[in-house]
Amino acid sequence: MKVVNKWTAIYLAITALFVSVLIGGIILSYLPPQEQTEKVKEGGLVDVNQFIQSETLGGKEVPSAHFYLTYVYSNAPKNRLEELRNRWMGYEGRAAPPQACNSFSYDDEQEYGHRILPYMSQNAISAALHAVHIEPIGIWKEPVVLTTSFHSKIAKLFEPGDKLISLNGEEVTTGEDFNLLLNEHQEGDRITVLIERGGTRKEVSFIADERDCNHQLTAGILPETTLDITNVDEEKVVNTKKMKFVGNSAGLMISLGIVQHLKPDVNLTHGKKIAGTGSINVVGNVGRIGSLDVKIRTAMKEGADVFLYPKSQMMDIPVEDHEKIKLIPVDTLDEAIEQLTKLN
Repeated sequence: MKVVNKWTAIYLAITALFVSVLIGGIILSYLPPQEQTEKVKEGGLVDVNQFIQSETLGGKEVPSAHFYLTYVYSNAPKNRLEELRNRWMGYEGRAAPPQACNSFSYDDEQEYGHRILPYMSQNAISAALHAVHIEPIGIWKEPVVLTTSFHSKIAKLFEPGDKLISLNGEEVTTGEDFNLLLNEHQEGDRITVLIERGGTRKEVSFIADERDCNHQLTAGILPETTLDITNVDEEKVVNTKKMKFVGNSAGLMISLGIVQHLKPDVNLTHGKKIAGTGSINVVGNVGRIGSLDVKIRTAMKEGADVFLYPKSQMMDIPVEDHEKIKLIPVDTLDEAIEQLTKLN
């Protein structure tokens, strides 16, 4: 009887522990997370050559030259249980996003990240052509709404894919134009935006009464503009369908990869492992990105010799030991190429 009682007690104790953990997990799954912020952790490096097919541009791959984009893992825990799992898996609070703050949720940003990939590709191709003194032939596309904020009432007037034509009669030429024109007005003003949806033009009107966390008037939309390069089939040059990441922070490195293909006689890597991050526009200006500190740690972990990043984020670099990697801040694609040619 003593043996039976002993094992029975152990069984009951294990069962009680299991039930307690199960109940605790259920309770935690219903509790909101302590912090409503995106979480990130170190990711890895990806060779950009796998996305580039430069034959249509007259280029070719240089087997000894490789550029690596840097990615991180991210998520936004929806409850306390997911938050606990994140801590166990090494996730941390995200570093400052490209803008000081924004009013879009994690899901909004993920949607934007997926939809911006073709635009990032077009910008990278255009920037690379400019860098090798080939003028891309194309036309500017109207700004297109890529995503809308779930929390914005005004944003419900718009749909992803809407083309922005004008705001109160003023032509909208870029996504930045839209926000600048909107903020020339006062809170409470009536705003009328001419859009094109499904080939039909229509007007949407609203009262300018929403502000983002930078206190700027907002319509709760994220528009994007790019150059439609008419003499290049962009998808044949950069295959975005193979990309397993989201966002536009790969633009700089993909541009460098294309430049290397177009100038195969000049090895820009000098046998070094070149990683980096940064968005790119059609003329090669490098833009800010998020989670820079985590991306630098990722590059160091993966053994990169050099890391290129936006010069506008020099103040975001944490005070850490970076002796094992050379950090190079750049403002433009041309500057990145110049800095790489100086490597020894």
